[in-house]
Amino acid sequence: MRLVNRTAVVLHPRAPFIDWVVGTLEPDLALSRESVAEPANSYLLPPIEDPADKERFLRQYFKRMFEAELEAWVTNPREWPTRDLTTFRAWFHATFHELVFDLAPDSLLAEEEP
Repeated sequence: MRLVNRTAVVLHPRAPFIDWVVGTLEPDLALSRESVAEPANSYLLPPIEDPADKERFLRQYFKRMFEAELEAWVTNPREWPTRDLTTFRAWFHATFHELVFDLAPDSLLAEEEP
């Protein structure tokens, strides 16, 4: 087991995000509210040494996380809502996990996104 030098942030969708996804998808792609609410994606941030830094990190990285969540459902940014911190907080509950352990026997693979 290896300790990874990252902090994990897990985004749990809230009702406004779920409503937006369900209301934005094409009728033939309609999903249940439960299927939209179920996934909680994780994002790795630099290590947070002081719990007081969580707010600073959230302010620094929320837009990238927000856009990744939106793009997972709707790829056209013109269809996305306002992406400010107030909307992000209304749409997601973020939990921080300072200790991240890697239990897999193989090496981590990191790929850059375009």
